[in-house]
Amino acid sequence: MWDWILLGATLALTPGALRTLFDRSAYIPRATSGLFTVAIAIIAVTLTQMDAPLGATANAIGSCTWAAIFVARGKRPSNG
Repeated sequence: MWDWILLGATLALTPGALRTLFDRSAYIPRATSGLFTVAIAIIAVTLTQMDAPLGATANAIGSCTWAAIFVARGKRPSNG
């Protein structure tokens, strides 16, 4: 049951991150997105070790989303 709760809670956070990823005017400092990427990856690994595959998978997807934000939204948008 906890695995399903973790899955739902993690997936509830995903739309906000995806909105940031696809917004060309968005800017997230790389220190912030890098920290989120690493922290969520650690949570995913921990959930895997705790035999919670659904929560682990959702967090791995979240970590990949934040890694994409790190790459795509780590620079300030140019004015023009």
